[in-house]
Amino acid sequence: MLLLIATLFLLLALFLWYTSFKTGRFQRRSQKLRKPVINLEISKEITPELPEKYDTDEIVVMVKDPYWLFAYWEISQQTKRDFDRRTGEREAWSRSQPVLRIYENTGSPEEAQFDVGINDWAQSWYIKTGKPRATYVIELGRIFPDGRFFPLAQSNRVTTPPDDISPTIDADWPPLEAVWSSLAKDFSGALPGKYQHLSSWAPGLLNAVKKEEKQ
Repeated sequence: MLLLIATLFLLLALFLWYTSFKTGRFQRRSQKLRKPVINLEISKEITPELPEKYDTDEIVVMVKDPYWLFAYWEISQQTKRDFDRRTGEREAWSRSQPVLRIYENTGSPEEAQFDVGINDWAQSWYIKTGKPRATYVIELGRIFPDGRFFPLAQSNRVTTPPDDISPTIDADWPPLEAVWSSLAKDFSGALPGKYQHLSSWAPGLLNAVKKEEKQ
């Protein structure tokens, strides 16, 4: 009987030792695998919020492509308040309509112009000019039913790009061999003077043009 009890105590001691040994190994392994904790104090970058408006009188125009312009603008509250005094009329702002007056710089004293009607809520607008290689200036103003126009801000000057192949061809930007055939189709039927600007280094393109014209 005593031998049985001693055996049971021995087995219990072995079990407790084995359990503690396994637990210790697991804890040591967890400590090895645990990533080091690095305390970093990162300050938040303070960036000022951009205002929606700057309370100024300004219109900026940019070129979208050879046929379109893009303009954005802002009119200050002070200018709106002074509009009645400037025009000499009551409720002049509500009685007039906003308009973009587009001037084409033709080199003559009386430049070509046309108006684009907008609304009081708009802050930007796309303007179709339909004319490449032209220089424009835009005035933002208000127009009365009787046709009187009061400008509020004038834009910068812009020039629309050409819509055809550039006549400037030099050794730095030669046309690729692969596109000569497609270019020849574009030039087929054209007057000889249209491709006189092609340099002597591009005989392949000239031959392709002449070959296309014969077909």
